Amino acid sequence: MGIAIGIDLGTTNTVCAFVDGSKPTIIPNSEGNRLTPSAVCYRDGQRTVGKAAKRQIQLYPENTIHSIKRFIGRRYQESVPDFRLVNYIIERAPDDDCIVRVDGRTYTAQEISAIILREIKIYAEDHLGETITDAVITVPAYFNDRQRQATKDAGALAGLDILRVINEPTAAALAYTYSQKGKQRIAVYDFGGGTFDVSVLDLDRDVAEVLSTRGDNTLGGNDIDLALEEWILENFEKENNVNLRNDLVAMQRIHDEAERVKIDLSTSTNSIINLPFLFVDANGPKNFQRKISREEFNEMISPLIDRTIHECVLALKDANLSNSDIDEIVLVGGSSRIPLVQEKIQDLFTCKINKSFNPEEVVAIGAALQAAALSGETSKAVTLLDVTAFSLGIEIRGGKFAPLIHKNSTIPLEVSRQVTTSVDNQRTVKIHVLQGEEEHARHNVSLGKFELTNIQPAPAKTPKIKVTFAIDSNGMVQVSAKDTRTGVSEEIIIENTDGLAQSTLDKMKKRINTEHQSLDKNNQLKEIQNQIEQTLVQIDTIIHEHEGEIHRHTVKKVSDFQRRARAALQKAQDINKLKQLFSQIQRLKGDLELQLKAIQKS
Repeated sequence: MGIAIGIDLGTTNTVCAFVDGSKPTIIPNSEGNRLTPSAVCYRDGQRTVGKAAKRQIQLYPENTIHSIKRFIGRRYQESVPDFRLVNYIIERAPDDDCIVRVDGRTYTAQEISAIILREIKIYAEDHLGETITDAVITVPAYFNDRQRQATKDAGALAGLDILRVINEPTAAALAYTYSQKGKQRIAVYDFGGGTFDVSVLDLDRDVAEVLSTRGDNTLGGNDIDLALEEWILENFEKENNVNLRNDLVAMQRIHDEAERVKIDLSTSTNSIINLPFLFVDANGPKNFQRKISREEFNEMISPLIDRTIHECVLALKDANLSNSDIDEIVLVGGSSRIPLVQEKIQDLFTCKINKSFNPEEVVAIGAALQAAALSGETSKAVTLLDVTAFSLGIEIRGGKFAPLIHKNSTIPLEVSRQVTTSVDNQRTVKIHVLQGEEEHARHNVSLGKFELTNIQPAPAKTPKIKVTFAIDSNGMVQVSAKDTRTGVSEEIIIENTDGLAQSTLDKMKKRINTEHQSLDKNNQLKEIQNQIEQTLVQIDTIIHEHEGEIHRHTVKKVSDFQRRARAALQKAQDINKLKQLFSQIQRLKGDLELQLKAIQKS
């Protein structure tokens, strides 16, 4: 097994790390940056990823896919409220998942995530000088089984073998434990771009035990940006009587400005919102410029921050602890930099806030440590005892939910329960597997259904059917049912049922590979076409600037060649032919320069 990497696939940015000897190290992208925007842009048959995609978002908002993590593994209907966060088109798939329509094609959230992960894999291979196949990937602690499996599928589509899926706050705790030994009880406050989690952990030397976890998968920095966007929109409409909500380019400009101002107000007490030419009509351009104070911003976002504090209170309650039992708070996620966040955390907890970690990088570092431990790269490993964020159980008579594994149970874990038939001579029992905390089955997340058939006929309530739930260290669920009298059994592995089938994965992977090769060829064609055009322009400049010095016959010969070259450039789609043409043009340019030197010397 080669080097295994750790990946924090974020809503806003993705970060990758590995363990170099005993030191966790962030892997930079091709531009030398430690954070790669989680964005993909499709336009005119071309695809860009990361910062290059983000740079195009204002001009092509409907073609630039970002914040895809908010939709991965989620049903279409439950995702509708989050559609306002993005400007691209999201449609309902036949299986009720979300699919993105862009540039005349559709993509699943897994495919878009895989494209980002594939780019990260390439960066890692370039940096480390070897092929990367193994990775640990992180997910929000409150991701349900569907979301975890969808993330794992994205890794497989990117050509990665996902060694383990771990919770983001748990990964941050691993990084903390690795660098600060000793017995501690900490709370990890993870406020990222699209999700919020809090976990309470007991740390003792090389053991990290999760006591409880809470979270909200639809609360993050995106929602703070949205609050500021709404404030800008309302004030602009009051001033100009213009509603910009259907103007995608204006909306994207407002979104980007809101994000900038949010970051600015983390270090300054005031900021200027500056949006010139936001709207143009017959009366001319309409601008929006307004000074905003941190106090105004705090008032705007306070209800959102209070929701995170409420989850912290619940996490303490779940762990049977008071706020004074916590020794330290570890901040994770870019949104945790907001001063109001830190003020409210300090009001709740009496302990200090640990600011020694980079909140955008600490999760990837923890994932890299786990990857190194699982791949055997290091003997200095932290033992991780994680928990399941949700209760798992089955639907019973009356449409009720019967939990078999309760939330915050340490995993891996296996639990059994005996069920029976409800009518005489019943030959089949349907098992409906659910995840959640609600009393009624329909209010919880359905993970799958299966049937136990060929039960021996008997009076009602006579058969004894053993239902077993097993949840592994990745949080993946397997459920089996067995008739104890006959030995007949059936099982459902949730990761295979609610995740993508292997045949579907293979088709998607082939599509991504084909698209990558096609786009790579297009990029090479455009690059050499640009080089040829630039060289032809340079030749034009040489002739123009030295028109009286170069012989007219030479000028005509060069002009004829340039005309033929430009005609060939318009038609050529073969890279080798274009390379030959480029070589001829470079020789021509070189000959011209030699002639000029000779003329000037004489």
